[in-house]
Amino acid sequence: MNYLALRNRRKMAIQEAVYNDPLPPLFLLLSQRCWAVVAGNGTGAQVSLHFGRKLTRSRVIDNPEIIPELRTHLGEAILFIECKWSLSSKGKTLFDSEAEEDSNEKMERSVTRLLGASVRQVEVTMPPKRIAFTFDNGTVLTLDADEQQESNDLHDNFTFSFGYYSFVIGPDLGLRVIPRKGILPILGYEIITPQQWGKSGTALPNQPQARARRVSRD
Repeated sequence: MNYLALRNRRKMAIQEAVYNDPLPPLFLLLSQRCWAVVAGNGTGAQVSLHFGRKLTRSRVIDNPEIIPELRTHLGEAILFIECKWSLSSKGKTLFDSEAEEDSNEKMERSVTRLLGASVRQVEVTMPPKRIAFTFDNGTVLTLDADEQQESNDLHDNFTFSFGYYSFVIGPDLGLRVIPRKGILPILGYEIITPQQWGKSGTALPNQPQARARRVSRD
């Protein structure tokens, strides 16, 4: 696939997700290599995976706890997980974020299996309660999102960032799309303007609850 065709494919996928799709365009992770993982060190069971090209941050992060590459760059695609998740290989569970016996040390050891591995398959159930990413080394990352009712601890389930946008599956399993921050202009991407966002009949991205959408449960 040549550069122009790839650029048009990315643009169409992102626009389709922004306007119509109740799911993040997770298929854009296919064949993408994971080059950085952020886990542990006070983040609890939350984890961030960085894929694809290395995009320059708009400002350098002065944090000795993260690797030098992440202080100056971000992944073209980032999967930030806040819901229950697990890692498995050949049917054996390597880590479960809700298992009391699984420590932070075990989590950090387990997620290193994803470094250098590429996504081979993405399986999604609807509504998006379970998503499984199979990597080319046989490791399977499974997300188990939950629909949270009234609670003092409401939180998003996960966020998939790609290009100029972040696609967030919230506590109600609905999708909202927000502009991505913290990166410099990217070669090969076009920004969907606020006027274009408005054509879909939704709030503009800089307004509260922009792009909030609830998926069907029929």
